[in-house]
Amino acid sequence: MNTTLNQTETWDRNAWLTFRKHVGKNLKACRKAQDLTLEDLAEVSGYSVETILKFERGKGAPNLPMIFHLTRILKIPTDMIFRV
Repeated sequence: MNTTLNQTETWDRNAWLTFRKHVGKNLKACRKAQDLTLEDLAEVSGYSVETILKFERGKGAPNLPMIFHLTRILKIPTDMIFRV
């Protein structure tokens, strides 16, 4: 039974890491498509450059209110951040 639990935990961790990478890659692509620097997005969003960089590198993921805020600033559909 522990083996199944460990396989599930491994899958969940891998899924979460993949999710973070996709969100970060998409966030960066949308920012760059609008010719915004990290500093520009940080200034208009109210988040630090370090926070945005962490998201873009897949080291963390924004929560839903942050995603809604960033997509409004970038003027993109919310689902664009989640595309694979």
